[in-house]
Amino acid sequence: MLANAALVDLERSKLLTFDLLLTFLVHPGTAIYIGYADRYENFALDPAASSGLRRVGGPGLSTGRTFFIKVSYLLRF
Repeated sequence: MLANAALVDLERSKLLTFDLLLTFLVHPGTAIYIGYADRYENFALDPAASSGLRRVGGPGLSTGRTFFIKVSYLLRF
């Protein structure tokens, strides 16, 4: 949702994210997690701009990707 330009003076930004999480439950208390996240924002590379970026209409520039594996194990004493 974008801010109403008639009410506030904010730079319009859009963000699109994708997250995936897979879980393999070995037995209660022990699990393996595999995940992936991808993030897009409405920036475009512009060498003429002072920051090197400018805002565009839709989110098309990938600004972050994450892949992870996590193992959780329950220790009983």
